[in-house]
Amino acid sequence: MVSFVSQSLRDAPGCGGVSAMFPTLAALALFAMFATTTLTAFSAEAAVSSDDISESVPLSADLESGESEEEFSSDIDVPDFYTGADGDVFALAEDVFGSPDREADPADAVGDLEPFPAEREALEKAQADPNRLNIMTLAMVRARMATMLLAKARAAGDLPPSQSGMDRALAYGLSAVDLVPDEPAFTFLLAQIYAAHTKSTLMLSLAEDAAERTLALDPAKAEARLLLGAILFRERYFGPAIDSFERALTDKGDLLDIRTAGLLGSAYCLDGQTARGVRFLDAFAKKHPKSGPALFALAVLHHATGKDKDAQAGMKKAIPELKADPDAQKYARSLLKEWGGNGQ
Repeated sequence: MVSFVSQSLRDAPGCGGVSAMFPTLAALALFAMFATTTLTAFSAEAAVSSDDISESVPLSADLESGESEEEFSSDIDVPDFYTGADGDVFALAEDVFGSPDREADPADAVGDLEPFPAEREALEKAQADPNRLNIMTLAMVRARMATMLLAKARAAGDLPPSQSGMDRALAYGLSAVDLVPDEPAFTFLLAQIYAAHTKSTLMLSLAEDAAERTLALDPAKAEARLLLGAILFRERYFGPAIDSFERALTDKGDLLDIRTAGLLGSAYCLDGQTARGVRFLDAFAKKHPKSGPALFALAVLHHATGKDKDAQAGMKKAIPELKADPDAQKYARSLLKEWGGNGQ
């Protein structure tokens, strides 16, 4: 991320010279690397909001307290749907969103995957009576599996999708959207899975499409707008990224973590909008005075614009509010000391 920011900074308007500004951007970029490049996957069971489901639908074969995740998931070997090496992808956006009126076939298995117990029960019910409730239940079960596999794939690190489980996460996520294309929770999950393919510009584009589709279905879903901002940042559309970040954080202030603050602060500098950043973060910090990430980013932007006293005072406020993140707090102290203040 530091090298990306330094390359993008060359000739960027409004940020002064590279030698003067790079330490500031490096500080923001450092925290951008502390988290994964996508948002935490949602809980499919909790996120479904269809009016057709008034309560959670119990499945006797679903994951119970005594079962392990390995027992819940399928052990079958599956083809490598997406390798990132040869341009092969499992599906394009138009495959998912191009025909919203077509009916999904619940009799279909997911690729060559053998149905796991909860899926098999839901699948049998949907095959016997493909009503809205049964189709939604099947989609929920597959979305839960996709969520679990996505979390495992992220924890696995930099492995090919066939080894990390990301290909199976994508398969189940696509199936959930295919079954219930008007449920924003499923489309948002698919956006996260696409965005997790960090080395593919095509998958990043698909993630953007899915995030925008989520917002078309639910304009109030701030998490999807935040994800869209992160995607736009990675695509180097800094102005639109700022717009998405600001609206998401205005709608739901507790979404601002140190990673998002780093991305947003970097975007302000890279797009020549440091003054806008100071205004937004100052207003945000007044509304959320205990937000360590906001205070941190505001202090860095003050330092970037030569307001050293404001920067030191702001970082002093930020340090105690970053206690939940020892690494961020330690770095904030080092910055304050570097700026001539007391970092204790």
